[in-house]
Amino acid sequence: VMDLPLEVVYDVREVPAAMQRLETCEVVIVDTPGRSPRAKDANDQWQQMFRACAPDEVHLLVPATMRPDMLPALTTALAHCRISHACITKFDELH
Repeated sequence: VMDLPLEVVYDVREVPAAMQRLETCEVVIVDTPGRSPRAKDANDQWQQMFRACAPDEVHLLVPATMRPDMLPALTTALAHCRISHACITKFDELH
């Protein structure tokens, strides 16, 4: 809709070429799948791709509907990502 460049990668070996194709972009947004921190195998795969992107900033989006008692486990599981910003989303889903 916005006619922006888009790259989809499924394997860590695809990341360098995708990032090179985006090198003229001022900002590159990397979206990772929303997965439970307990999904070890799936998380290992996206974490390898994430590291290969070598981000300057990491913004963690947390749904407003998330149970507050789950936040410590989430931040611990994502500590290796070096989160630099956090944003609460989906306020429209609150009752």
